[in-house]
Amino acid sequence: MVGEVIQKKRKEAGFTQAQLAEMLGVTPPAVNRWEKNLSFPDATLLAPLARLLKTDINTLFSFYDTLSEAERDDAVSEARNKLLIEEETDALSFVDRIIKKNLADGALYKKLGDMLLGIHTLKKAKEPLKYLDRIAAYYERAMELSPKYSEELSCNLVTIYAELGEAEKAETAWSRLPDNTCDKKWAHAEMQFLLKNNEAAMQEAKECVLRKIIELVTNLNFLRDTFLRNGDESRSDLTKGKIAELIDMFEIWNGMAVLCDVITAASVSDAASMVKDLSAIIAEKPVCKNISDSPLFEDVIIGGKTKKETDVADAAADVFYALCKKHGKK
Repeated sequence: MVGEVIQKKRKEAGFTQAQLAEMLGVTPPAVNRWEKNLSFPDATLLAPLARLLKTDINTLFSFYDTLSEAERDDAVSEARNKLLIEEETDALSFVDRIIKKNLADGALYKKLGDMLLGIHTLKKAKEPLKYLDRIAAYYERAMELSPKYSEELSCNLVTIYAELGEAEKAETAWSRLPDNTCDKKWAHAEMQFLLKNNEAAMQEAKECVLRKIIELVTNLNFLRDTFLRNGDESRSDLTKGKIAELIDMFEIWNGMAVLCDVITAASVSDAASMVKDLSAIIAEKPVCKNISDSPLFEDVIIGGKTKKETDVADAAADVFYALCKKHGKK
């Protein structure tokens, strides 16, 4: 507020209200009213007032598009305290006043939305949908003003719109997530669950879990290769054992373990082992139906599809499918 700036700058300059009033040709009560935001200096006094206070008019009247990080944090902290302690109507009115004074500050919209989301989570059991409309509006505005927040806020909006039962908006928010977002598929499964699309949620969740298992197997195999290249055979063998345990636990197709050996052989340029391991996959005569025989994943098929992008799970499965197809397995 202008009054607070005048008071702060006056004290920094070492003036009393009476001294400042005398230099500007006004009365001390006039300066007092300025500092209490009960009135404002006459336009003809703005330039001399700014010079006396060793500042500029922009600073004097806070003519800036956005707040500083510290100012945002202070405003959000005060709003949070009011929401937790004071009457909700008064607290939300305070939030609205902050917004109206800083309509172009995308970071402020985001911080206020984050703060309200935290409050919503704390009080969720009593009032499940409290604040969600307001949070969604703040996040959408934050993305308009500051596109750099789009990925993070779109991810939050998927959940928020799903909780509100707004399926179309949830899908739109989900579609804004980049294809390389780590958990984009999982976010869609969670969205289906919140929208009470239970069958779709179950199917998507099962596929996501199976993908993560296959990715973990593949990543563990990479770790095994790093041990092997560094001459640490004991830990390489230990990692191979963990891979086998994981495959056994989730009843992943037997060819996966051998495929890991193929990848390892390729990493150390061992052509003979590659031929041997590929032959072992072929000899197993696997049924090319799905990746796991576990009842958890009996109807989940990964890979074998034409995709614009292929993740680790698809890549591993595609190798398996290609080998089966080449050697006449069905």
